[in-house]
Amino acid sequence: MHSNRLLRLVVMFAVVALLGVTLMVPAQRARADANAPRWTAGDFWLYVDVNNANNSVREEVIGRESVQTLLGATYEAWHLRQTATAGSFSLSSDEWIRDADLGLVKTSVTIFTITTITTYDPPQTQASFPLFALKSWGVTVTVAVKVGGGNPTNFTSTLSYQVDGEMDVSVAAGKFHSFSIRTLGTGAYTKLYYSDSAGYWSKRETYNAANQKTGEMDLVQYRYQWNNWTLAAIGLVVGVIAILVLFYLYRKRRQAMGQLGGVAGPRMAPPQYGPMMPPQQPPQGPPPQSPP
Repeated sequence: MHSNRLLRLVVMFAVVALLGVTLMVPAQRARADANAPRWTAGDFWLYVDVNNANNSVREEVIGRESVQTLLGATYEAWHLRQTATAGSFSLSSDEWIRDADLGLVKTSVTIFTITTITTYDPPQTQASFPLFALKSWGVTVTVAVKVGGGNPTNFTSTLSYQVDGEMDVSVAAGKFHSFSIRTLGTGAYTKLYYSDSAGYWSKRETYNAANQKTGEMDLVQYRYQWNNWTLAAIGLVVGVIAILVLFYLYRKRRQAMGQLGGVAGPRMAPPQYGPMMPPQQPPQGPPPQSPP
């Protein structure tokens, strides 16, 4: 009875593990919607200018924080440290972004001891997840800018975005299935290529009003700890272990079964034979007399 209960538990464990593997492995569809990233402190992305390798931008996730804008609103966002390098010159700045929609909440940069803070109410949504081709959205934000110890200056801006399409982007860091997000409007614009597997942009492009590319920053190195394939590998290992345990118990159960399918009883000891007895002799004397 105890063996049967254990066997059922192992079967249930194996089924759950295999279902987990199925759910964690990304669906292998030719075209799939992109979902929001799940950042972790320590994630980073390094981009290099394709026209000048001395120009780069590195963004690293510091941690999750509650951020208050200059207008008093509070948002939960990820603190990212951005380091831009141009030749021998380097400048660090901070930005706070929501991972749910890549909404820019706040930026802070210090130049020659003067800190400039810019906040956005509501956050400037850069990606409306899930992403799919031709999806569009817009957001009207109040931008507040404070330079040094001065008073904030506010203005309102309406921004519109559209997913131009999805494609495989090949950069130095690898090949990423990406969604091209374009800022709409007249004049110069930006294209951002979002990748599920990288957890952020696979590359960034800038264009002038004549649709001529003026710049491109490609992903050359990154670390994205929440990775579906990593989780799938863990789930697969758990599933394989469960199957091996199940097979082991099945073999043990078969060995305990009798030849005809019944449970084998206790082993019978081989018969014991004593010393040989002499053959019995026929009775002696005259044969018995029958009655008259």
